[in-house]
Amino acid sequence: MLVVGGLAAVGCGGSAHAPDPCASAGFSGGTTGSDGEFFAIIPRGCAPEETRVCTVADGTGPIDREVIDAGIDASCVAFNQFVGSGMTQVPGYVSGECFGRASVSAGRVMSRRIRFAPRRCLLPHGHSRDVGPPPPALERAVPRTALVEGHAADPWDRAPESGAVGGRPLRPPPWALLVWRARDGATCFEPGQVVDRNTPGRSDQLPGVRPTGRGLTRTLVGSLRYDSRSGTGIQLYGLGRFSPYPSAETGTCGFPARGAGLLLSRETQWPRRDNSLGHTIVSGIAGLKVASVTVAGRAVELSARRRAFLRVLRGVVAPRRVPVDVRYLDGRTRTFTG
Repeated sequence: MLVVGGLAAVGCGGSAHAPDPCASAGFSGGTTGSDGEFFAIIPRGCAPEETRVCTVADGTGPIDREVIDAGIDASCVAFNQFVGSGMTQVPGYVSGECFGRASVSAGRVMSRRIRFAPRRCLLPHGHSRDVGPPPPALERAVPRTALVEGHAADPWDRAPESGAVGGRPLRPPPWALLVWRARDGATCFEPGQVVDRNTPGRSDQLPGVRPTGRGLTRTLVGSLRYDSRSGTGIQLYGLGRFSPYPSAETGTCGFPARGAGLLLSRETQWPRRDNSLGHTIVSGIAGLKVASVTVAGRAVELSARRRAFLRVLRGVVAPRRVPVDVRYLDGRTRTFTG
């Protein structure tokens, strides 16, 4: 089932001689149709002077939303956070890409578009090779270019599965940005929680028993969800189930030196029993002309290498309640309000 609103080719940057960058906006099942990963995507170049909103959902409700402010030329990518991957253990919740949905909008240029995933659930064998439009190939990661940049504390005082298996309550891991270089030279990033060899709650660790083995051998950035016995990812007792972000698929990408001089994203992860406690993440990459960034009245640090920044808030917070103030080296200021 596909419901598509009208597109204005001129506003989207399209012409009679060039592909319309708004044309492929909508649902994407990624490179495969049965791995539990799906996205809502508005490609870079589509209506950069409009506020773009992309939301990925399933039959239960919204999962993840990204808002790209007007004036920021970056792709809009909402990721399902691995919700629906594996078999759900929560009554009333659905699983799999066959239930995936996406909605995208770009001000007056592109009316809201809703794409349902290919109806693989209705097929005799339960799956289909058709996964919808692929993620932009040029925005996939160049191997070995990903860095973990910027850090922010989680606003909740407990992890999703804190205390679920006994033992002392565990605080959730901090957040950071996974930053990488795309095939066309653009800078891409996605926020996530950070786990490494020092993260407690390893899957071979029983309450009161010292862990054995090497554990995690490198730092990972990704999604920490409520645990599920048949879910995908790394099981961390007393924390949740963690899966690293699939940067080989796509991410929020652009050139921070162009346009407004930075990349800026506002992401919301809805509280769900098969996801997490709920977060709003304001993050981005500052170009060299940016002197400082303030999020909701608090100055955020720019990382040393890629000038990444982020702040994580508790729950679902409307963009207008989280203004982002940018001060440039030449003294100019600009406020983004979503």
